[in-house]
Amino acid sequence: MIFELFWNIAGGLHINRGVSNMILNSMPWQWKWLVIVSVVVFCFAYFFPATTQAHSTLEKTFPAAGAIVDKSPAKVELWFEDPVIVHSESIQVVDEKGNELQRGKPFTDTEDPRHIILFVQENLPAGAYTVQYNLIALDGFVISDQFKFLVTESEATTQTEDEFRLVKSNPMDGEIATVAPAQMDLWFSHPAKVSAFGIFGKDTNVVTKEPCADSADPRHIIIPLETSPSPGTYQVTWYAAPLNPDGTTNQREFLGVFYFSVGEVTSLVSNQDITLPPTFKNPLGVKHAAHELTFLGLLTLVGGTWFQVIIAGKMGNYRPWTKVSWLLYGSSVLGLLLLIIVRRLELGKIPLSEFMSLQFVWIPIVQIILLSISTFLLRNKLQLVGLVAAVLLWPFSTGHSTYPRYGGYFAVGMDMVHLLAISVWMGGLLALLVMIPKDNSFSWLQQAGSKYAKWAFWAIILLILTGIGMTLQYVPSFTVSSLMVSDWGKAILIKVLLVLAIVALAYWQRRGLQRMSEKAMKALVRRGVIELLYAMLIIFAATVLIESSPSAASQGIFPSSSVQQDLKVSVDISPLSLATNDIFLRFDDKPALKQVKVKLFMPPDWTKENTAFDLGDGMYKLTGNYLHAAGTIDMEVEAWKADGSKVVFPFRVVVPGEMRMYE
Repeated sequence: MIFELFWNIAGGLHINRGVSNMILNSMPWQWKWLVIVSVVVFCFAYFFPATTQAHSTLEKTFPAAGAIVDKSPAKVELWFEDPVIVHSESIQVVDEKGNELQRGKPFTDTEDPRHIILFVQENLPAGAYTVQYNLIALDGFVISDQFKFLVTESEATTQTEDEFRLVKSNPMDGEIATVAPAQMDLWFSHPAKVSAFGIFGKDTNVVTKEPCADSADPRHIIIPLETSPSPGTYQVTWYAAPLNPDGTTNQREFLGVFYFSVGEVTSLVSNQDITLPPTFKNPLGVKHAAHELTFLGLLTLVGGTWFQVIIAGKMGNYRPWTKVSWLLYGSSVLGLLLLIIVRRLELGKIPLSEFMSLQFVWIPIVQIILLSISTFLLRNKLQLVGLVAAVLLWPFSTGHSTYPRYGGYFAVGMDMVHLLAISVWMGGLLALLVMIPKDNSFSWLQQAGSKYAKWAFWAIILLILTGIGMTLQYVPSFTVSSLMVSDWGKAILIKVLLVLAIVALAYWQRRGLQRMSEKAMKALVRRGVIELLYAMLIIFAATVLIESSPSAASQGIFPSSSVQQDLKVSVDISPLSLATNDIFLRFDDKPALKQVKVKLFMPPDWTKENTAFDLGDGMYKLTGNYLHAAGTIDMEVEAWKADGSKVVFPFRVVVPGEMRMYE
């Protein structure tokens, strides 16, 4: 009863009633409920507000986030991994009272489109300042965040804080002690007070007493141990602040972490399994609905018109397709208008004239014009050309193919072929089912279906090839687990499963056409309806791909090995995820090295530096919490030779996952 009611509502399109009843009666009840559940889930998803991620990486800023400077900066600068779109309100610099202090408007460096500059007022007084930025990625996503810096009056205070550091410790960072220590010794660059201290093993922690300063040297802090560390590796964490001459601490605290081992180097990596989120992390919203309406409407309209002009010719029942095409036109225009409205709400501070000049605004307007002209004024092949032009504009305003790092115009070309292949397959299939005539339906379906099947076969081949090509272009290094921790990866896996199901259906459809009979016609139509349902789900997954960041599914170490001067080092990290990690360094030819250090950097201001444990035979290891967040982490391996010279090896570590830092 429920399904019949749903079908009758859809039947308002006045498709051939006999065909409609044939489809309904031949469909198993499991598939009827699948249709209902899919529609309900699809609609329910859009009641959630959308949250989007920035689709470009902030690489560095000047002044650096959290920087303490003793001289007023003349300008604020931001560098991104990809070019971004700047508008008149892109960057503001405000003081603690909320006063804006910028001079002029932000602008893009003519020699580097990834470099954004804003001049600020001269001679900023001492105080805290906030840089608020709101820029636009090439695909229309808004990149909005802020960072702070501090201008001080006292140069001495700034130098004290900048230079405060842990000079040495006993045991030292990266040391393999032969005997368990009875106390920990820390030497700082200035007299200091340690407010917190801990020694943590993989399964047990070492109990410590209160830190105390050496009476002969206030820079030397002693921490007696109540329990003796058992063999293995330990993480030492301390919080300390420099002392003023009067013994007070009114300056910010510093955090430090180092590692030592007793007897042997063991791993601090937890044995707990990483729980993968079963659903999409970012909820769906109006923008997803807009993309869904546009995709379904535009692509199906193009494919159906292609079927009408190229395959059907003057055959078939045109009246129901005319009504369906009007519905698809309305869906396309509504989706495009929603996209423009949502983007206007996101960029409400921009003047309307500036807003209209943005590529991802005027292109949808041109698409609406092309759709309207093609629908109302053009017919046959000219109508098809106008609709195809509207589809080919899509990659220039939406999606990831416009990003230089994702392939640029080559990826745009693959995206165009991908969209046209979907149109031919999905739109052609809908038109095939809708245009079945009342009379001679068997012979018409046999003739038109055979022609369509040949085109659909190559369309699906192109769909698969371009899909694989774009996936490898967007995410050159990934694993199944890295796909599963990202919305983009989950959507790709859903598309793969659906395409495999469609390939199986297409195989049976071709066999059915070869053995065509009036009895088999019902099964052929039923499989066509199921295939259309799969197509709708694929479009749904495609909208998730548009809203998600491909880099969230990427992982790897680039390069995996590096050669500098006469040394070669290979790097491996296990696991490559947001947990405790083991970092393995292997130097070829077992060179004699005094020390090996690893430095990690992530914008805006996170850094971590530790000395590696020497395992012998050119092997070095670090273990602990090293991957700060999902995203791109810059890593440097420093190898100190016996003659005191230093060789630096640069690497880039890509950590999979959502909530990516500055991407």
